[in-house]
Amino acid sequence: MLAYYLEWHLRQRLAPILFDDHQHSKAAATRSSIVAPAQRSQAARRKAASKHTDDGLPVHSFRALLGELGTFTRNTMALASAPKDHFLLYPQLTPTQARTFELLGVTPRPSAVNHPANPRNQRRNSQLRPTKKATSA
Repeated sequence: MLAYYLEWHLRQRLAPILFDDHQHSKAAATRSSIVAPAQRSQAARRKAASKHTDDGLPVHSFRALLGELGTFTRNTMALASAPKDHFLLYPQLTPTQARTFELLGVTPRPSAVNHPANPRNQRRNSQLRPTKKATSA
């Protein structure tokens, strides 16, 4: 049930780049009656015909968009000369990925400050010692 809820919210936010109709209110305003068959908005028909958004990006199905987002990876890298030192490497975003993250209001590159591969955090974590439990007498 949670997956359907999440998908519904994602589709609502990502409607401008999906084949979904993102102008429901304009389409509903053109209906003569509430029992009349629903019509797609002009923008949705334009997207379906051209296979591109108003921004010029290709329109995706929900599944295809998730597939494209799946290519965005975070790689933890280390050099052979210094195997204990790590750094994070992110790929360049495609225009579709950038627009998707923008519509979702998400920053795709989280700060590496708290990442466990950060050498500072490894030193900091190794210096932490477990505290002794107080014993009652």
